Amino acid sequence: MPEEHIASHRHYIVYSILLICVVIVTTALVWSYSRPPANFMAGTVIHIEKNSGLSAIDAELSDQHIIRSPLLFRIVVTILGVIDGKKSVGSGDYLFKTSENIWQIAYRLVHNEQDLMSVRVTFPEGITVRNMAGILATVIDTSSTSINPVFIFDIKGFLALASTSEGYLFPDTYLFLQNETSADIITTMKNNFNEKIATLSPSIVAFQTFIQTSTVAQSYPRTLANIVTMASILEREATSTADRRIIAGILWNRLDAGQPLQVDAPFFYILGTTSVALTATDLATTSPYNTYNHTGLTPTPIGNPGFDALTDAIMPTSTKYWYYVSDKMGAIHYAVTYAEQEVNTRKYVE
Repeated sequence: MPEEHIASHRHYIVYSILLICVVIVTTALVWSYSRPPANFMAGTVIHIEKNSGLSAIDAELSDQHIIRSPLLFRIVVTILGVIDGKKSVGSGDYLFKTSENIWQIAYRLVHNEQDLMSVRVTFPEGITVRNMAGILATVIDTSSTSINPVFIFDIKGFLALASTSEGYLFPDTYLFLQNETSADIITTMKNNFNEKIATLSPSIVAFQTFIQTSTVAQSYPRTLANIVTMASILEREATSTADRRIIAGILWNRLDAGQPLQVDAPFFYILGTTSVALTATDLATTSPYNTYNHTGLTPTPIGNPGFDALTDAIMPTSTKYWYYVSDKMGAIHYAVTYAEQEVNTRKYVE
């Protein structure tokens, strides 16, 4: 064999060995830096702001002992982003319950897998914003438990943001993350309300059109705001569809006639007082929510009505009744005249 071929063969072997060594060393380094740091702490939560750069993210992960190599993390994220067509890392709070290698962490961030527990929250029909805050604090707030990490629900922040949304946060069962912000919760509930109203839209238009073409001399405006407020009152005045629709007919007629509604439901909203506990002082309050002293609807809804109450508000039953009273068992008794109302009150209430 010619010497040049022997030399060439030797060079090939040397280069091959070198290449194998490089691959082995590189693989060893990648494997080593892919492993979680030895001082990783289970239960660590990392917050990533929207539109954060990779340099800021990998620095945070490294500082919190989630990854060993910021450079390798950046490379892996870039590769996964190209493969999966993801342009950025998902923002939010990421919980690291157990140690993970750099490929798992990069995959989670690229696909926005935060691994936070969802909690089921149920709001009953007619619930107020104030009571919603109490339920959310009980379900989401983990500061008084041994759960790791700890999340503290911001009651004051929720009430401040939701103060102008009474009536428009749809009561339903929701799944919220433990770290859900008040703004996100309110947005979710408002969107649900809008979806429900969209399904009722044809009926609302028909109700408004009917009133406009009726023989009523002057009708109280059937705006969406007034419909929602009416529905919130109906939620507390009656429990059955039949009664709510009869009462809706009575109350709309009173509004059209310019008469005060004289309903007790708003007192629970402003004073926390039920009908049976109302005093003369309560009835004399100058609050604009006192429908005995003020005509028209209350300034805002007195709770967040459900779908049935919203439907009943726009589908009132036409009767000759102008009055009603609820007995101690919750049954509703109706009257055409005030004299009949007084008889019913003495018979069923006093």
